[in-house]
Order: sequence, then C-alpha cells, then structure tokens
Amino acid sequence: MDEVRIKIHGQVHGVGFRYYTTLQARDLNLTGYARNLPDESVEIVAQGTKENLEQLVDWAKTGPRHSRIEKVVAQFSNSETKYTDFQIL
Repeated sequence: MDEVRIKIHGQVHGVGFRYYTTLQARDLNLTGYARNLPDESVEIVAQGTKENLEQLVDWAKTGPRHSRIEKVVAQFSNSETKYTDFQIL
C-alpha cells in the first residue's frame, strides 16, 4: 500500500487544518489520519494511489484559508498497515 507521512510546520493549529485535511483526503479517496503534534505541527499519514497522495502533499503546501505554512516534509513509503477511513486523531 502506498503511503505518505507529511509533517506541516507553521500556523496550523486553531485554523481547522485537520478538519480540512480530512475533507481533502476523503475527496481523494485516501485513508489514514491527521493529528496535532506537541511541537505545534500537524502530522498527516495517508494511504492510497501515488497520484492522489501527491495531490494531498500539494494541497498541504497551501492548506486551509487561515493557515500559514512555513515548511512541509513528505516521506513516501509502502506500508503493511491498512486504514479503513480517514480521521482526526
């Protein structure tokens, strides 16, 4: 299963980033999760087609309207874990 792990730095807490990520991921038929991290970044783990994962990474570079993205780090891999839906943790 193709997977991407994305870490987004900037103003990403308190702006609906995880909520809008969920909407975007579901529109792209991706599974996985989005969660806030203690360092005030957001982590996204998503699974699906390589093309749709790349679209999610591109979206994360802009994010929702009130976010301010400073840095996006994306790591693609294959995973044995399979998620059944996309959710906020």
